Amino acid sequence: MAISAVYRVDRSYSWNYEHAPTLPRVRRLPPGPGARLVGYDLNSPLGVAAGPLLNSRWIEGYARLGYDVLTYATVRSRPHGALGLPNIRHVDNHEQGAVIAKRPGLNGNTTIAVSLGQPSMDPEVWRKDVRRAKERIGRGQMLVVSVMGTPSLTDGIDAFIADYALCATWACEAGADAIEVHLAAPNPFAEPGLMVYE
Repeated sequence: MAISAVYRVDRSYSWNYEHAPTLPRVRRLPPGPGARLVGYDLNSPLGVAAGPLLNSRWIEGYARLGYDVLTYATVRSRPHGALGLPNIRHVDNHEQGAVIAKRPGLNGNTTIAVSLGQPSMDPEVWRKDVRRAKERIGRGQMLVVSVMGTPSLTDGIDAFIADYALCATWACEAGADAIEVHLAAPNPFAEPGLMVYE
């Protein structure tokens, strides 16, 4: 049986969203050495950061592989499409910048550049799906949801901040155990630079 547990870089974001990992039916993994994170008892501290877990089917697949901190891909208060291909590339790091690699590094020794454009499904879709994701994880696992405000230059910075809060509220209501605030994006209301540095 073929096992596919990775994002297909040769396919679109939408294709990957619809084609979650295919995994063989296996018994649940035994609990790991244990860990504790923001008040939650976990089987282990092993987790997946925001990005590759696009929906509840991806969350379920990685939960079954033994990851215990599962971060649902970044969501917004309104739908936002992904950038077109190529949006994930293997690169070689050079002193002056990254250059597209002729081929991926061996033995996992590789660097990738990602530019998906922070896509998000409609809130009606992701809110229901976050509930489903929460139902599909087991004891000793936690669901983190990454949220991002969507700027409107006409509404200003206060509305932008409120949009972050709205997304976080919706994610909590849908069942998130914790919220990750996505700040690795340009600040539209300040000098060029990422919000994480503000």
